[in-house]
Amino acid sequence: MKCFSLTVLVTSLYSFAATGDVMGQDATQTLSMSVVDFGRLSGDMQREVLVKAFQMRLKYSRNLYHAVDLFLTIHHNTNGRPGPIKEKVAFRRCRAWQLNHSFRVESDMFEPGNDQDVVQFLNSGFDSQEGVARSTVRFKEDRRSAGRIDTVPDRIIIDDRYIYWLDGSFRHREEYLFHNLLDHRDEFEVAILEDGRLQLTVPYQPWWAKKAGGKRKITLDPLKGFLPIRGDSRWDGGPSDWRIERFVVEQSRQVGDIWMPIKIHEEICASPSAETFAVYETVVVKIEHGKVTPADLHVPFTKGMQVVDAIKGVTYIADVNGDPAGVVNPVFGAGDLSINQNLESPSHWWRSVLWANVVLMVCLVAAIFIKRRLRKITPE
Repeated sequence: MKCFSLTVLVTSLYSFAATGDVMGQDATQTLSMSVVDFGRLSGDMQREVLVKAFQMRLKYSRNLYHAVDLFLTIHHNTNGRPGPIKEKVAFRRCRAWQLNHSFRVESDMFEPGNDQDVVQFLNSGFDSQEGVARSTVRFKEDRRSAGRIDTVPDRIIIDDRYIYWLDGSFRHREEYLFHNLLDHRDEFEVAILEDGRLQLTVPYQPWWAKKAGGKRKITLDPLKGFLPIRGDSRWDGGPSDWRIERFVVEQSRQVGDIWMPIKIHEEICASPSAETFAVYETVVVKIEHGKVTPADLHVPFTKGMQVVDAIKGVTYIADVNGDPAGVVNPVFGAGDLSINQNLESPSHWWRSVLWANVVLMVCLVAAIFIKRRLRKITPE
């Protein structure tokens, strides 16, 4: 791995200012350096180095494919740490393609306690230029399937916690690590640790909080392009309103020119469920840079699939090309059928499609009944 000397680093940074490129004249070279050289820089230059390193990571992720296995367990809170396991949540496997600000995510949910039996298949993509998302869900049990066109992708994609290490903004930009750090660039507090790593401290404010109420401490490895390898955050909004987030990068490897995490351990505990910790394990199965094409982002609708177009407010059965096979019907309340409003019940929106049509039929039948009734009781 290539490391910048102090002279080369300073030259590269000034080249960036002149050219506007993330890494000056050599955008493919990894921004890494020894902690000794970093310590010789002024405070402003240290901040500039970190900003460039984080920006480079965001830029690099704009053409990236990854496949991850996701494990979630709920633990009893034992003295502020995860204790015995209380519950194992269904295992999920995700594959994701990102090209600039467009993306597609495939998410497979497995039978609880069985990592061989997929019971739900979700496919959701978003075209950032068109501002249009296409999603499908299919169930193994009875081969039911549904499709949706909307302005937002299916919220189930947030189960892929690896996306928060990349460039993105869905659902909330503040949840993405490097965007969050860059938003606080003017508040960087940097300390050099005895083990040759750095500790970066910034204000911590969850996306839903109205103001910062704590600190986020991130340990960076300067020899791996300032890769975050550990994080410890706590937010306090009051005696009964708080949140704790921790992560450890247990394994990492170089993907092209960038060091990326490939095994991440996370712990989250918050006041609404203070007696438990949510523990996430994210394991990268495959990751590639620079190979994603526009064709990888397409979400097809298959023949016979019930499709709701929430933008146009219509529903139809798809033909072999994914187009309407017959009658196109209006959907009662289509504008309110937000995808996965209930995150505890992933991909439930296909049920909304069916219920919306049932409600429409009930209303029509009721209207006909009332009209006939009025005819009987109204004098001629």
